[in-house]
Amino acid sequence: MHGALWVQLKTEGAVQARARCIAAGAWWGAVGLTLLITVLTWIVQPQVQVNVAAHPWGVVFPAVAAAGLLGVRRGLAHRAGASSFLASAAYLAGMLASAAFSVHPFVLPAIGDARHALTVDNAAAPGAGLRIGLAWWVPGMLLAVAYCA
Repeated sequence: MHGALWVQLKTEGAVQARARCIAAGAWWGAVGLTLLITVLTWIVQPQVQVNVAAHPWGVVFPAVAAAGLLGVRRGLAHRAGASSFLASAAYLAGMLASAAFSVHPFVLPAIGDARHALTVDNAAAPGAGLRIGLAWWVPGMLLAVAYCA
């Protein structure tokens, strides 16, 4: 869906019409798969209920995803290429944030024994390494931005 919306945004004529048609069809698939994935996640991953109970504000992320899906539909109906694409980006961001929120603090949950899971704490580099990485990352990104400009 997102790719078809990008093509629709960047083209004209018959290609744009085909991309819009593909995006409209893919929208239904995205809705169906989003519902299926949501239900299966609640069934399979017990951490979701724990995180939602502990932090009810986390429902913002699925709400962003749902609003993004609705925004795509509205944008397609009004032939608004840019708003459809941005709404699709919001849907993707909402889904990714929902996934991260649902399993936090786990990065890779273990099946069976939670002691074998990869968590944010046991996956992090030592503090000194993170500080050195940040010290190099900032000037490196500034150089990359300057080069692109």
